[in-house]
Parts: sequence; structure tokens; C-alpha cells
Amino acid sequence: TLAKELAVDAEAVTEIFTADAKLNISASYLKPGFAFGGSCLPKDVRALNYRAKELDLELPLLEAVLPSNQQHLERAIQMILESGKENVAVLGLSFKAATDDLRESPQVQLVKRLLGEGRHVQIWDDNVSLGRLIGSNRQYIEEVIPHIGS
Repeated sequence: TLAKELAVDAEAVTEIFTADAKLNISASYLKPGFAFGGSCLPKDVRALNYRAKELDLELPLLEAVLPSNQQHLERAIQMILESGKENVAVLGLSFKAATDDLRESPQVQLVKRLLGEGRHVQIWDDNVSLGRLIGSNRQYIEEVIPHIGS
């Protein structure tokens, strides 16, 4: 296992992860829903996969996480496109409540694809104001959806 190769106590890691039921391993992660995203979780999964490859470990479940997540996004896009609706509302642009961080948000990717398919998209997110975005967050949204403000 990755824990064994890194000389890490897997029981201790599990105890640490489950100590915070709100942000770490909670029932929220086991509920069906839209694709996950954000500036940390996808990066962490990529880092774990990279480290496993460095150690010549095959971790098929971990390797399947990001492709599976992408399939959730693709299915949602297909469902919307197949509906034939030209006008689409997106409630929430950030990857979780109470943040304006849009980096690797699946909703941003959804909007980008729908706009690219000629759909008219209206977005509502109480936590996101395009005029207040700064730094890498602003740069990300301007690169991914350059015409979002228009």
C-alpha cells in the first residue's frame, strides 16, 4: 500500500481524517451529487497518484477517481444538451458553499462547455462577485471563460 511504502501508520491517518466530520471524511462525500472540484482535492488526488507511480504502486481505485469525476461532468453536460433547452440556469459557480474560489470548479467547466455549445447561461452564486475576484482566482476564470462578464 501507499501508506506502507511511505512508512505511514494508516490507522493514524484514518483517525486524523475522520476527526473532522465537516471537511474531511464525512457522510457528505458518500452522497450522490455533482462532480467534485476545488483548488485542493483534485490536486491532492493527482499528487497521491504521482507518488504511487514513483513507488511503482498500482492503485486502480485512486487512479479512477478523477476520470470518474470527469464522467459525472460529461453526463450532466449531455443531459442538458439533449434536453434541447437553449437557456440554462446554474445555481452556484464555486465548488462549495461560502467560498468564491473558482479554481477547478466543475460548475465553471459546465458553464464553459454550455457556452461553447451556444447555450445562454445565467449564473447565480451569492458568494461570487466577478468584480471582487483577485489573483489566481480571477486569472483562472478569465482564462477558462473569458467572456463570462459579457
